[in-house]
Amino acid sequence: GSSQAGDGSVAATGNDHALLWTGTAASAVDLNPSGYQRSQASGISGSSQVGYGSGLVTGFHDHALLWTGTAASAVDLSVYLVGLPVNFIESYAADVDSNGDIVGWGVSASGNYAILWTPTVVPEPGSIVLFGLGGAILLVIARRRRLV
Repeated sequence: GSSQAGDGSVAATGNDHALLWTGTAASAVDLNPSGYQRSQASGISGSSQVGYGSGLVTGFHDHALLWTGTAASAVDLSVYLVGLPVNFIESYAADVDSNGDIVGWGVSASGNYAILWTPTVVPEPGSIVLFGLGGAILLVIARRRRLV
C-alpha cells in the first residue's frame, strides 16, 4: 500500500523497505532503519511518515515506527508502550495526522489494542521539537476483539 500527503509526497513499501518520494523515482529515499531487515510505510502527513519494521534490533517482532524523511530519523514508538499494564509483543503505526497524532495497534498475549500516540512539544534552544513522546501521554484507547 501507499499513502500520499497533501504536498504530493508519497510513502510506500518496495522490496520490504519503507520508501518516501516526491514526484519522481529518482527522489526515492529508503527509510529502512539500520538493524531492521524489513519495514513498511503506512501513513504520511507533512514531514512525518509512519509504519512498522522488524529485525535483529527488535527480536524480529514488528515495532511501530515514525520517520521524518530519512532512515536515520526513525523512532521506535514501542518504547513508549513500556510500563503500561499491557505487555505488547508487537506494535503497528497505521496513520499520522497533521497534528502529529499517530494511530495504530498493539498485540499482546491477551489480545489486540488500538493505540493513540500523541506528540508533545519540547522546547530546545532556538527551536521547537515536535516529538518528545512520553508514556504519560500514550493512550490505550480501546481493546479490540481478539482475532481467531
